[in-house]
Amino acid sequence: MKVTADRIEGGQVVLNIAVEAEEMEEAIKKAYSRMGSKTIVPGFRKGKAPPAVLERYFGRDAVVEDAAEHLLPEVYEQAIEEHEVDAIAQPQVEIIQINPLAFKATVPVRPTVELGDYHQIKFKPEEVVVGDVEVEEALEKIRYAQAPWEPVERAAKFGDLLSIEVEGKVGDKSIASEKEGWYQLSPDQPQPVPGFAEQLEGAKKGEERTFTLRLPEGQEEFGGQECEFKVLVNEIKEKKPPELDDEFAKSLGQGFDTMDALRETITANIKSKKELEARSEIEEKALNAVVDLANVEFPDIMVQQELEHLAEE
Repeated sequence: MKVTADRIEGGQVVLNIAVEAEEMEEAIKKAYSRMGSKTIVPGFRKGKAPPAVLERYFGRDAVVEDAAEHLLPEVYEQAIEEHEVDAIAQPQVEIIQINPLAFKATVPVRPTVELGDYHQIKFKPEEVVVGDVEVEEALEKIRYAQAPWEPVERAAKFGDLLSIEVEGKVGDKSIASEKEGWYQLSPDQPQPVPGFAEQLEGAKKGEERTFTLRLPEGQEEFGGQECEFKVLVNEIKEKKPPELDDEFAKSLGQGFDTMDALRETITANIKSKKELEARSEIEEKALNAVVDLANVEFPDIMVQQELEHLAEE
């Protein structure tokens, strides 16, 4: 087999492959055997008809075409391996002649990348500063998380935790019934339906409220219909955040003896996070700069396939 390989524009390599006559004859012998094993020729057992008879039965051209059809992918794979062609898709094949087989394969290859002068790319990370407001906000989150829920004797407001009994009906059919469930009152709360939380704002312990809300359209069976709710408020609780003092720091159980020690750790954690974010931002900017400087040659077939994909969308 003779092979030449030439790189052309458009991210492709052209292989000119010519099979030796001896190799072609061997492929034709295999074709006779392959075709004969699948055919019953009158006067012969299946697979026992000699080549001369098979040639008269099928015709010489059919046998040669079968040989070439099976030989082509074999010699193509051998050619791209020998010439280290990094094919990324099936080639376009042009048959030059059938016997002995000769063809041209235009092969799309992996895109080549020429990096620009990336040594000129320099980014200086900004100095990371942790403000007092950031530390205090982090402390408030910890403080709120550690706060217990305690009963209160006042009207419910957003942020409270309510013990409620709920019954919901669409017409005469009950679709919701719950005894002694806990419900945190939050504005714009979508559960159980939008507007439910707002109807309970201002309710007092022992008060029963009746109101009607439209169920979301996406709900099965009752979507878009009016639902009448009856809600009994059994108890109201609120968060009682502890004082931010040394005792609070000790209560966290992480070795803090003072609030100053807790603030130092929080400051260090925030700084570490911001430094990591800053580093990631610098890396992304550097990568984008390298890509902008690089020259990438994509195979024409990849570009065409992407255009066809976009057109289909």
